[in-house]
Amino acid sequence: MSSVNREDAERSAGKAKYLVILGLGFSIGLLILFLADLKLQWVIYSAIALLGAVIILALPDKQRLLSSIFILSLQVEVYVRLLYGHAQSEGLAIPMVVLTGAVLFGWYAVTGHLRAFSS
Repeated sequence: MSSVNREDAERSAGKAKYLVILGLGFSIGLLILFLADLKLQWVIYSAIALLGAVIILALPDKQRLLSSIFILSLQVEVYVRLLYGHAQSEGLAIPMVVLTGAVLFGWYAVTGHLRAFSS
């Protein structure tokens, strides 16, 4: 009787994999359609962000990588400027160290490392 349930579970898992692949393909297609209407710089920024996400996901020691990137970002004075040029303004300048710190904090929150910091 358990072999029947196991076969049903394996069949359901196989269908779920195909649904995930179909969903990812649909999402990527919509993203490409959206990016096609943007300027080339946004397409390049998106490709760089996607490459960075793939590198972070592929490396086994994510905490060491994110910590190293955070420490290196303390050394540089790079700003991400949002809304640059709107109403003849300089835009909203966000330091790179804030972005990398937010990613590192998010990683600590997701993996449960924040509980180790409580006293």
